[in-house]
Amino acid sequence: FKLYLATPAIFRTEGRSDPEFGWLPDFVDGEKLKGELNSLRFRLISATVGKAIGIGGWDLAQNRPKPMRKAVPAGSVYHFELEEGEVDKLIETFHLRCISCEGKGMGLGLTLVGTWEYSEIKGGS
Repeated sequence: FKLYLATPAIFRTEGRSDPEFGWLPDFVDGEKLKGELNSLRFRLISATVGKAIGIGGWDLAQNRPKPMRKAVPAGSVYHFELEEGEVDKLIETFHLRCISCEGKGMGLGLTLVGTWEYSEIKGGS
């Protein structure tokens, strides 16, 4: 399956609690490139990620600017292999859901789920 970011997303860099630019969604292990979420297990195959963009805003309660955050731009695509789980659960978990570590209420990290075909090259000749 593939996840298409319809809106920018902010992901944490692995091992950090503060949101600092990371291209990898929080639910994917950066070393193994595998993830588990809602009884789904999957492996990241590839990612097409655009150049980081800045996202900020204005804090009305504090009457001051919010800190700028670097975000993965809309249009970025992540290709996964579903290792375990049902397609219905996959759709329920990701399709039209926000996967950003912050700004979900503002629609950051809105994803669309799609399919794709790929071939693995086995051995050499």
